[in-house]
Amino acid sequence: MEHAPSGVMSAHLKNYRFFVAAFFLAGAFFLAGAFFLAGAFFLAGAFFLAGAFFLAGAFFFVAKTLTSLQI
Repeated sequence: MEHAPSGVMSAHLKNYRFFVAAFFLAGAFFLAGAFFLAGAFFLAGAFFLAGAFFLAGAFFFVAKTLTSLQI
């Protein structure tokens, strides 16, 4: 089995490194996007829960104030 010329081999290795770097970058961007989406949904859920508790507290405060005024 003959060996390929050194120029062809180095070009092949450069392509291999390029594809490895491309896949690595694609995976890094995918993970960054996944963590960003997870953080966005977490923040949205946290703000939703905070707003829900705030509305519930305001509702109970208003209800308690109204009942205490009637009595």
